[in-house]
Amino acid sequence: PLCPLPAAMGSGLHRSLLPTLLLVLLVLLPEAWGDCGPLPNITHAEPPEDEKHRGSFRVGSKVRYSCLGGYVKRPLLSDTIQCLANSQWSNLPEFCGRSCPGPPRVHFASISQEDGMQNFYPVGVSVKYYCRLGYENTTGQLPTSTCFDNLTWSEVPELCQSECLHPPTIDNGMHNGTKDTGFVRGSTVAYKCNDGYNLVGAALLQCMAGDQYQGVWSKPAPECRGNCLLCLSCWFLSVFKIPIFSFLCESSNQIILLKE
Repeated sequence: PLCPLPAAMGSGLHRSLLPTLLLVLLVLLPEAWGDCGPLPNITHAEPPEDEKHRGSFRVGSKVRYSCLGGYVKRPLLSDTIQCLANSQWSNLPEFCGRSCPGPPRVHFASISQEDGMQNFYPVGVSVKYYCRLGYENTTGQLPTSTCFDNLTWSEVPELCQSECLHPPTIDNGMHNGTKDTGFVRGSTVAYKCNDGYNLVGAALLQCMAGDQYQGVWSKPAPECRGNCLLCLSCWFLSVFKIPIFSFLCESSNQIILLKE
């Protein structure tokens, strides 16, 4: 059987091992130094490469995480953690999410100011558009675009139509448009002449797409030309009478000469 160590020797052995044990505890427990342990895992984010594998951090240390590829930092959420006085890392909520890039730009409408100021567009979110100057919304709906699951945007419906300028007026005639009418692409306007005048040119004009900001009419405005013989009126002939002719006015300005 083994003999027990003398009391004095056993006490000395314990005393010699005590510093070693304390040193091991200090190495294994960073808290004993007032430090935090390794960095925690944050969903869809990672710390800088040079700090990723460190075993401990002093109290007060701050580490900023970056979102992984395909993810974007959510607005107003912190991306930085700190080693607290209790040797624990501060709480860092999930701050990275999937986001579409900036909404598409279209020539006929501009994105709403509120939506345009965002820097995070999660899947399923929709943004609104308003018609640009020179365009009119022909429906009761605003154009919108939605962020799809594949992080692309839906096509913006072309609800804003470019307007043509008010159709020109013509002498001795008129068109059926009004001052309050908006002449968007596809709109038509019809011309007609006053009695005694013939229409020369296209009677129907259509508003067509022109440049980015203004529509154009399909054809020039027509003219109204008098259809009386020699462009004389019955009133004129009643003043200057020619003996060998008599005149028959079938309408206010239409004249037929009859030889006596």
